[in-house]
Amino acid sequence: MKARILFGMLVLALLTLTVVSAGGGFDEIGFNNQARMFKGWIGHYLGYEATLNFWIILKWSQDPPEVGSWRTEHYTWYSDFDYLDDLDNLAENVYNSWVPPQVLPWDDKDNPPIALYRLEQLTKKRWRPGYNPPYIQDVVAIYDASTNTLLGEYDLDYRPVNEPPKGLGRPLFE
Repeated sequence: MKARILFGMLVLALLTLTVVSAGGGFDEIGFNNQARMFKGWIGHYLGYEATLNFWIILKWSQDPPEVGSWRTEHYTWYSDFDYLDDLDNLAENVYNSWVPPQVLPWDDKDNPPIALYRLEQLTKKRWRPGYNPPYIQDVVAIYDASTNTLLGEYDLDYRPVNEPPKGLGRPLFE
């Protein structure tokens, strides 16, 4: 009887180990292809060794993207650029935020840079019939980097992904 119990426990342990390892997970760069997710530095996602100063979490519905598919992107970056004093141009500034000096150097997820602001951007892309590239919606939240206080949250317009934003305030996927 003890041998059966011991054998059963061994089989259960091996099955658990098999399920856990077969379930996948994130690789050393940040990909989980089985779950169609990426969690890491945008530079690594793009195939560079450098972080490019943006932490991202991506989730997509299918590879390659087709009509009806979607992708969400959550970016985090730090800046001393005073977006709050330039709300009229917030959309354009975020669209062009990849260009320094707006983005501060950052390469350690657990140690953010000393900055005035932390920005978090949620981008949703959706592939629609007759449209290529996809349509995109951005929502940007601006935080005080030292206190984590939300200073403002802004909807950018809904537009084709290759066009710059036209302004603030359109509804999400109208």
